[in-house]
Amino acid sequence: MVIQSFVFNKNQVNTYVASDETTNEAMIIDCGCTSQEEFDKIVSYVNENKLSFKFSFCTHLHFDHMFGINYIYDKYHVITKACILDYDLIEWNKLCSVLMGLSSKEKVLLSTDYIQWIEEPYEKLMIGDNVFSVIPTPGHSPGSISFQCESKKIIFCGDVLFKNGQGRTDFDGGDSSALKHSIEYILSLDKDTLVLPGHYQPFRVKDRLPCNLATKN
Repeated sequence: MVIQSFVFNKNQVNTYVASDETTNEAMIIDCGCTSQEEFDKIVSYVNENKLSFKFSFCTHLHFDHMFGINYIYDKYHVITKACILDYDLIEWNKLCSVLMGLSSKEKVLLSTDYIQWIEEPYEKLMIGDNVFSVIPTPGHSPGSISFQCESKKIIFCGDVLFKNGQGRTDFDGGDSSALKHSIEYILSLDKDTLVLPGHYQPFRVKDRLPCNLATKN
């Protein structure tokens, strides 16, 4: 399994491309591109490594994690999957686009025309011979999901957990109690598991810095 990360948009979102060395099948997680120039970095990487996108996912539907899904569809004809429990964030994103002063172009990128809703969590997906589990990890948003490959000891967790912090719960649909349980799940994994968050640097479970878990609703 090869993992390449990119950092896109003003919110510094980690966009990940995970691929299988044998089949060159790939998936992209949280495509946060807000411009063709940013997206061209992905295109160059895909071309150089002769990859073929099989899946596109959003760990959750906060606007900064979904800017690039139109680019992915237009170029590769791949629909992005996201959890149906985040459906109500569509209206929240529209409000945020005004409050955050997003450009007209950025607002257009928040279209959900190319989203396929995941209604049953815990599904399995294959990238080459690598089995990924789609794990519900709510709290930062109602439909936050993580992608875990147990055999490779990796988990993409979106904004659930960072090396020295955790996801916010003061956004629409946030739930501190749910987030606490999601964090506890990730921290219960093998200590060598690589945690790939939606912002900041990846880290091993064993290297996560101690801090208080969310405890309030």
